[in-house]
Amino acid sequence: MSVTTTLPERYAQEAQSWFAEAESLLNLPIYIQHGDADQTVNVDNSRHAARLLQRWGYDVRYREHPGRGHEDLNNRDEIVEWFLAHRRVSSPLHVRVRATDLDGAAAYWVRVTALDSTIAVTRVDAEVIQPGEIRVDTQNVAAFTLSPPAASRNGAQPVRVVWNGTEHVAPVSANGTVSLDSAHATSLEKHPGLSGGLSSLITTPFAIVIGTASADPVMNRRCKEKAEGFAATWEAWQHQRPRIFTDEQLTPQDEQRYSLLLIGGADANLVSQYLLLYSMSGQPDDFVFETSESALASWQGIRRFLIIAGMMLPAIGLIVGAIVIMNIMLVAVAERTREIGIRKSIGAKRRDILAQFLVESATLSIVGAMLGVGLGVALSQAVAFVSPLPATVAPWSVALAVIIGAGVGIIAGAYPASRASRLDPIYAMRQE
Repeated sequence: MSVTTTLPERYAQEAQSWFAEAESLLNLPIYIQHGDADQTVNVDNSRHAARLLQRWGYDVRYREHPGRGHEDLNNRDEIVEWFLAHRRVSSPLHVRVRATDLDGAAAYWVRVTALDSTIAVTRVDAEVIQPGEIRVDTQNVAAFTLSPPAASRNGAQPVRVVWNGTEHVAPVSANGTVSLDSAHATSLEKHPGLSGGLSSLITTPFAIVIGTASADPVMNRRCKEKAEGFAATWEAWQHQRPRIFTDEQLTPQDEQRYSLLLIGGADANLVSQYLLLYSMSGQPDDFVFETSESALASWQGIRRFLIIAGMMLPAIGLIVGAIVIMNIMLVAVAERTREIGIRKSIGAKRRDILAQFLVESATLSIVGAMLGVGLGVALSQAVAFVSPLPATVAPWSVALAVIIGAGVGIIAGAYPASRASRLDPIYAMRQE
């Protein structure tokens, strides 16, 4: 067995241990079973764990099955019967916590809110000595919150907390909690006491950000190689390639959406550089980190708005134009009622009258469309003349405008033409 000398290596070994958070099992009934012929997991591990927990005073039942290996031991009835006779302590006076990250550093009425270091195991031993007095012994804890049972407090009076031998008198909040922190603990800014390790990153949607800003091409190549190495490992494990951006491609939306694995320090990665500048300023962020990708995303948003507006405004114009044409044609039908009666009396059929007024309304609409096209062409030429912006009118758009104009005229003139074609010739000829 190798001897670990550095703190990160010791922490890594403890974090990977199957017994890592066993101390937190105080106040829980524990049933351990193992086959003594197990060739996959040594039975000595379970024997040692059971003896250790029993020595600590835990409620432990150890059952060893002679001749059985790493298999289903088929004793569910015995397990259920044992657990029915042993209950979890719902409001314990004594609580222990042992955790390798901030998420797991909580049990019952004890919750650690900040650590001294993320590469050290966290331990808490908290006990209510008497109502209003609590002993708390900790390792690697910068801040914690206690929510002791109501019977362990003297109402809303402050609680006397002896933290690692030092007495503190802490007020009780409205929801019955007591909070303490050391002088260097903070929950507002990123610091070594807050979780942010790789295990936290990969359990959330994340992205790899490759640094490309170094003046040294070798450094940029190394950043890319590191990112590709991590991505290959992740893909082999999860069978899916992770998201990868360069520091120039990352957008503010990506920063909000993903946890970021930054490859390269402030000299090689623009995002790392931004974070360093922000942390050194000590001031609220009063500038925007923008890349070519974020600028392109902004332009795409403007472009989408212009496309929608460019479709809605002409649509509104077409509706208004159709209403105007319909009214003009209704007035024309009313003024030419006698003419319609005369034409019908000398043999004009209904479809002839209908076609006459549809052609008139379509002609009126086409003339308006052509005037609009002419005005648009003139305006585009003026824009191209007075500004560097390219402004042209595509030939297909001219043809489309005329076709749409004719269609609008026919639709708008359909009702007046139908009304004219249905007029009774005798009634129409009586009109002055």
